Amino acid sequence: MRRAVALAAFSCLAVAIPARGANDNVLSRETGTVTYKLPQSEPATLTGSTLVGDAVIASTDVGALAKLQLLDSSEIRIGDRTTVRIGDLATAAQSTPGGTLYLERGAVRFAIAHPSGGHANYRFVTSTSQLGVRGTVGYFVVGPAGQEIYCVQCEAGDVIVRAGTQTVAVLSGQTLDIGIQNGIVTHADIVANHEINNPAIDQFLGGVSPFGQSAVLGTDPTQSGSGVFQP
Repeated sequence: MRRAVALAAFSCLAVAIPARGANDNVLSRETGTVTYKLPQSEPATLTGSTLVGDAVIASTDVGALAKLQLLDSSEIRIGDRTTVRIGDLATAAQSTPGGTLYLERGAVRFAIAHPSGGHANYRFVTSTSQLGVRGTVGYFVVGPAGQEIYCVQCEAGDVIVRAGTQTVAVLSGQTLDIGIQNGIVTHADIVANHEINNPAIDQFLGGVSPFGQSAVLGTDPTQSGSGVFQP
């Protein structure tokens, strides 16, 4: 009887804390309150890190940050007050890493490894746009009033954005500023990165923009609410 109880307890532990390998997708808490929801389960508070697969929903509270480490060494950091639904993540058994991340509102910083093929292997999807990304470093901010795709390192063909009826390529040093009204894309304009000081981006850099401007002096045209200073 004791042996049966011990085996049952071990089985529960194995489900809660799966073995990790070199090629696992791992969700980690960096700071603040981070929760995640597995399929057919209630949201759980993340205290360290956990393996994740398809259909996982990760959410961050005020002042919280999380990180998703993907099997191909790509990394996605999740800003505060952000919810990301993860889908179609490749497993270690698949030869071509990739995945889809659905972002309803908030901010992420992405550093995506360059694939061997010519097609984008990761997609960021919102209700009004899709980003195909590969071999890039940048930020994506989503709010009810718009979206910003800020490219730090994006070579030709690495970032393709479909917003409304427009398809736009974004390059290093450029930001695509998308306006949204009543759920409809009103404009999609390319501006230089040095013109942007968005607190949703600055939160990943210790509260300053990539050009050293204070987040307190910045504005978020998307109205995402992520990274906004609150005393």
